[in-house]
Amino acid sequence: MTDARGDRVPQLHDPVAGDAESGRGLRIVEAYAERWGVEEAPAGGKTVWAEVVPDRGGT
Repeated sequence: MTDARGDRVPQLHDPVAGDAESGRGLRIVEAYAERWGVEEAPAGGKTVWAEVVPDRGGT
């Protein structure tokens, strides 16, 4: 995913409350991806990428 907000680099935070409306996205990515990262994109943006492995994180 690429967006124009290069100033807001994604980071894992402490777990959020069960009724929180946000804060779970990178935890989900981390559970299913072998690895993930952030790269600079043109015009000051950023690209978040992930390499997903079959059967990882599944139930």
